[in-house]
Amino acid sequence: MSNALLEVVNLKVYFYTLSGVVRAVDDVSLSVLPGEWIGIVGESGSGKSTLAYAIAKIVPPPGRIVGGKVKFMNRDLMELNEEAMRGIRGRHIGFVFQDPLTSLDPLRTVGDQLAEVIQVHLGVGREEAIREAGELLELVNIPRDRLNYYPHQLSGGQRQRIVIAISIALRPELLIADEPTTALDVIVQDQIMDLLKEVQMKGASIMLITHDVALAAEMANRIAIMYAGEIVEYGDTRSIINAPLHPYTAGLVNSVPDLWSAKTIKSIPGFPPDLRNPSPGCRFHPRCRQALSICINERPPMTIVEHDRCIACWLYLKR
Repeated sequence: MSNALLEVVNLKVYFYTLSGVVRAVDDVSLSVLPGEWIGIVGESGSGKSTLAYAIAKIVPPPGRIVGGKVKFMNRDLMELNEEAMRGIRGRHIGFVFQDPLTSLDPLRTVGDQLAEVIQVHLGVGREEAIREAGELLELVNIPRDRLNYYPHQLSGGQRQRIVIAISIALRPELLIADEPTTALDVIVQDQIMDLLKEVQMKGASIMLITHDVALAAEMANRIAIMYAGEIVEYGDTRSIINAPLHPYTAGLVNSVPDLWSAKTIKSIPGFPPDLRNPSPGCRFHPRCRQALSICINERPPMTIVEHDRCIACWLYLKR
C-alpha cells in the first residue's frame, strides 16, 4: 500500500541451529496503515514474535534476516546500519515485550530508566527529563512518587505500564506490543488494553502480537493469522471473525469459549510442524480435516479473495 506506515514484503527470518535451519518467518508480507490497530494472531511458535523482532532488526542469534523488505515511513529498514536503526527504535518504533521484568534494569529506579530514554533521544536536561517521566507515570495511571521505586517493588501490572510508558515516551508512530497482557489478571489486562487504546487515539499505529484471537477481535481493525512461519489469512477483523475462510482460522475462532453460548469448544488436532523440515505444500495440511491432495506438495499462494481479504488455501484458489 502506497500510504502504509509500515510495509513488510516477502520477509524471511531463519535460525541456523546445530540441528538444522529453522524457518521461523518464511515469506511474510503485510502492511500497517497510519493510526491502525493490527493483530498478529497464532499459536505459540508460529513466528509472531520473530516477525516483530525482525521489523525492528533485533532478531537474536542464531537468527538472521535472510530476505525481504521492511519499509517504514518510506525507508527500507533492511538497508540501514545499526547506528541508523538506533535512531528508529524507541524514537519511531516503540516496543512492549512479553515480560516487563526482563525489560527493566533491576538495579535502577523506574524514574532513572524513564529519564534516560528522554535525555538520550530528546537531548533535554536531567531535571526536565525527570519532570516528563513523572507526567508519563501519571499518564499510565501510576502515582508520580513511584519514580523512586525499583522494578521489584511494583506489581506485574504496574511494571507493564512502566514498560508502556517507556515505549511511548518519544511518541513513536508505531508501537509493537508483544503479548502485553500475558500472566496478568483480567482486570489488569483490561487496563493495559485501555491504555493502548489511548495511545492509538493519539495517532500511533499498534501492532498487537497475541495468541488470544478474542482479544485481537475486540481491539484490532485488521487481523493477520500466522501459522508455522507464514500468514495464512489476512484482512478486516469482522469479516475474518464472523466468517473465517482458512481452516486454521476457523479452528482458532471455534476454540474461543463463550459464556453465553451453548457451542462446543473444539480444539485443533495435532501439533505445528517442525520448521527445520516443513512440508513443501501447505504447512497446515496434516492437521486439516479439509485437506486436498494438492495440499501435500504444493504451497498455496497468498491470494485476494475479497476486498482486502487475503488467504493462502487451495480450497479457495483456482487449480
